[in-house]
Amino acid sequence: MTDQELLELIAQGDQAAMEVLVYRYHAEIYRYLYRSTNREKLAEDLAQETFLRVVRYLGQGKYPAQFRPWVYRIATNLLRDTFKSAGYQRQVPASQEEVAQLSEEGPKGRAESNLIDIVLKQELRKQVVEAIQALPRELRQVIIMRFYQELKIKDIAQALGMPEGTIKSRLHRAYLQLSETLGDYVDDSQAQGNRRFKTAKE
Repeated sequence: MTDQELLELIAQGDQAAMEVLVYRYHAEIYRYLYRSTNREKLAEDLAQETFLRVVRYLGQGKYPAQFRPWVYRIATNLLRDTFKSAGYQRQVPASQEEVAQLSEEGPKGRAESNLIDIVLKQELRKQVVEAIQALPRELRQVIIMRFYQELKIKDIAQALGMPEGTIKSRLHRAYLQLSETLGDYVDDSQAQGNRRFKTAKE
């Protein structure tokens, strides 16, 4: 059942449809909030408040044309208020879950060169997450929404209340900064992998 069909049922007073819609997006919105704050408890609180507002707005007959960008906009507005609050201090280090999550496929049965490749990719993943965390907040936000949350540019624009051109510009600036930060590391990792691969073959 599509989001729009659920919204139509909610408009008819179907409480079960409301529960389905909240359940469908709760984990996704939590991940977005967690990646944006790096604080588990804060992300949980913001996710709860996001869906309290969703339920309240829908209960008042406020139905969005598209639910997904709308719920992201609610979550993003809560993030903005949180970032502006005096008690909030951005946690710079990325979480252990984000930077050190190992591949579910273990090394058993793999060639040494493949194992080395896994290690190098995991190290690069750590560097990527840390580089994203170091971006200015407005650039980090669009990167998270585009590549972690897999939102379309038009949906990001709706969620942030900005023109699509602005989103594209911010993504481009983020790409440039990430390329500058990670470029040398990627080259070094690839060279190191090649050297180790040759050693393993010998």
